[in-house]
Amino acid sequence: MVVLLVLAALAALSWSVALAIPFSAFGPGMLTWLAASVYGPTTVRWEIGPWTLSPDRAVLFWFLLFVTARWLLGHSHPSQLRRDPAVWAGLAFGVLAALQAFLLPWNPTAPEDMPPPIRLAYVSVFPLILYVGVAAEPTGRGGDRRLALLIVVLWLFGLYLAVTALAEQLGVTSVIFPKHILRPRVLYPGRPVGPFLSTPLLGTTLVVCTAATVLVALRGRGVLRGAALCSLPLLLAAIVATETRSVWIGAVAVAGLLLVALAGRDLRYGLLLLGGAAAVLAGVFAGSSFVNPERVEGSQLVEYSFLQRLALMDGAVTLFVQKPVLGWGFGQFERVVRLHVGGGLLGFWATGAAEGLSSHSLPLRLLAETGAVGTGLWLSMWAVWCRRALALWRSGEADNRAAGLLFLAGTLAYWSETLFHDTSFLPAGNLMIALLAAVVTGRLAASRSDAIRAEVFASRATERFRVGVHQR
Repeated sequence: MVVLLVLAALAALSWSVALAIPFSAFGPGMLTWLAASVYGPTTVRWEIGPWTLSPDRAVLFWFLLFVTARWLLGHSHPSQLRRDPAVWAGLAFGVLAALQAFLLPWNPTAPEDMPPPIRLAYVSVFPLILYVGVAAEPTGRGGDRRLALLIVVLWLFGLYLAVTALAEQLGVTSVIFPKHILRPRVLYPGRPVGPFLSTPLLGTTLVVCTAATVLVALRGRGVLRGAALCSLPLLLAAIVATETRSVWIGAVAVAGLLLVALAGRDLRYGLLLLGGAAAVLAGVFAGSSFVNPERVEGSQLVEYSFLQRLALMDGAVTLFVQKPVLGWGFGQFERVVRLHVGGGLLGFWATGAAEGLSSHSLPLRLLAETGAVGTGLWLSMWAVWCRRALALWRSGEADNRAAGLLFLAGTLAYWSETLFHDTSFLPAGNLMIALLAAVVTGRLAASRSDAIRAEVFASRATERFRVGVHQR
């Protein structure tokens, strides 16, 4: 086994060096996210001694080798990110969480509890590697093609997810791929889960892909625009089929963002596009309740889930008040919440609704585990990315506006999920945000470089003109 692992590592290293010469990190980074989405940690696992390897971890390890090879060959320049506050905030958060994860004892309270180092890799390490690897690439030449490729890939991936989700709902198993989607499961009965095996993550990704589809319809021409417009009802039907309130909230928020963005371009076209989307949503919602969707679990359990989230929020706030600076330690929520909460500050924990449950909100988890310091570092990284996306959106250039809009749509969809579901169990959602943030960072850096070059060129031309006039 050890010999096979060494040979596999050498083969991966050789492949990385070979591919690092002609290709940029953007394509492999996008493929890494897609691979982690289709074959995540809950699909296939290989036990190698004390370690557990899954397809997403293998692909991310290869991407790290690929980026390292490009850096050693001089094709990538991560040093240009040394002044990036998002990188420093991410590194500081990662170091703080790593110290807590490795130094504090961890005693799982349930078999499904995730070890803190694995959770840290999904929340911080893997997304930061993807972000640095893609953002460190120069995007001056070919940046427009990369953005167009990303938008089209999101559109096509959304179509795949929509078809798979609706096929799950209708029981058409022949078109479902990969087949691990059909495995019996305890979570999300009666709802589509897609390759993620998670309905909330499926819905969040569908919302982002729908935003990309709108961009395809705006930027494309002829057949491409028509195909994008025709695919919108399919994507919206799949979003509704998730029967998940957080996904619906994200979809409504992104629809509002698109309306604001399209109003600056062509209000009539934007209203027509979103009016059709709203008609489809209204038609489907007519047979179900937004607040209390009818699921296989029954309406009583759906109502009870709201009380469970209130109880978990009460537990997180109570833990934060007790240790507000550095928290109780990364990955310790499930253990300490049962020992140190008591009845809770707000009284919801005393109802026992959250008994035996894991955290249902990543920000509240981080607040309790890493305190104000860790949560502040994590939020500051988001603040930097959102500020850059807004700067691109306001720049007036079409590609910049598209990149900024796509990241802002991803942010709204992601936060609608992460406020009500813990997004640290699966890496795909965090990797998607890191990829979009890397595109925003690269485009903003390229735009500033172009502006500086244009200013230098204009100043030199003015100086030559003055010299010529003086000589005359």
